Amino acid sequence: MSNCSHRWTFLPCLWFTVETNYLREGGTIAFVMPRSVITGAKQHRPFQARGLTRVLDLLRVHPLFNVPSCVLIRRPGEVFMNNIPTTDYQARLPAHQMSLTEAQPYLQDLPAATHFVGEVTVTSPYRDKFKQGATLVPRNLCFVKTAPTTSPW
Repeated sequence: MSNCSHRWTFLPCLWFTVETNYLREGGTIAFVMPRSVITGAKQHRPFQARGLTRVLDLLRVHPLFNVPSCVLIRRPGEVFMNNIPTTDYQARLPAHQMSLTEAQPYLQDLPAATHFVGEVTVTSPYRDKFKQGATLVPRNLCFVKTAPTTSPW
């Protein structure tokens, strides 16, 4: 996991490690992940390129986690790269800590599909007009004069 130093990329790296080292042949892997893994975050593109079998989208379930979340499922032989079968869950739960049995009456599930964002090649129309990145202009220079001290020593 040496290439997984950034905290938001850690979970996909953990997924890959578990899948390649511990999952039995033909097994199914599922993780609760931050929803950014299936949206446009560029750092997750290599993970998305491996495809998924199913997505359980939990964005509209409140309260749940402090981060928008989803459940990603991958089963060999049933991998989709686009139009990934998705169940979009929606609920306003009466409590934060609930078992599935307790939460079930509040949950609505709707069929959906997940589409990964492809390579984005759109650039700013101002790109050719600038030679440096973000900077604060004008720059202010401050001079500090030390105050005279009256010391008994």
